Amino acid sequence: MQLINLEQTNNHYFLTIPQSLKQRAKKISPRQWDPQRSAWIYPRNELTYQSLLEEFESDIQDVHITSPENVNTTSAEDVKHKKSDALLKKFDDLKDENKILENKVVEVEQERDESLSLIQQLSSEVESLKQQSNESNLEQEIKDISKKCAGNNPNFNKIIDDLEFGPYLPIEITDHVVKCLSKKINLNNPNPSFFDLIKEGEESGVLDQETSDYLHTLRKQRNDFAHGGVDLKVRMSRVMFVITAASLAWSKLNCNPN
Repeated sequence: MQLINLEQTNNHYFLTIPQSLKQRAKKISPRQWDPQRSAWIYPRNELTYQSLLEEFESDIQDVHITSPENVNTTSAEDVKHKKSDALLKKFDDLKDENKILENKVVEVEQERDESLSLIQQLSSEVESLKQQSNESNLEQEIKDISKKCAGNNPNFNKIIDDLEFGPYLPIEITDHVVKCLSKKINLNNPNPSFFDLIKEGEESGVLDQETSDYLHTLRKQRNDFAHGGVDLKVRMSRVMFVITAASLAWSKLNCNPN
């Protein structure tokens, strides 16, 4: 019975040798002990092939192993390394793709935020235009009503058309009424106050009680607007109040152009 035996597979050589001769087997590297086969395993390559023949050819009657020419001698470890390298490369590629996607997400979010901001800005502008249009229509309606209250007096109509709706409108329209009243009341005082004019008109019989009430309303409202005592929430209502009082007072005074 042959004590030493050599066999081969596509990728390995297998050496069966008595335990007492294991040191001879260990002379050749790399190697690995396979307890299931009770054999030493060597990678099938040219160097191992030559080393095995040199060490054991004289001990074996018929050598059945062959040179590994034209045989893939890639070891399991090499395969593992290649697989590991391929996985690492794929992992790096996925990281790069993920980074690209993250950048695209950031760009899309920025575009979304810019679009939302633009939509909000345009919505605000549209609402502002609607409000301005509504206010403009309301202002014109107020002017038309005041003209009717004054009996469509051409002089008053011109004053109303020239006035702009703003914080000074109650002051300006009241000034026009004061000039009108000054022409009706003859006072020795060259610069009479609005109150003095009203009082003189009442005492001289030029003004009736209704007209006097309209004029006192104008006087009080003008003072509030002049001293900034009007709440913005009720400003439009106060303006309408002043215009109405002025138009009614004008209809009583029936003034000529200034």
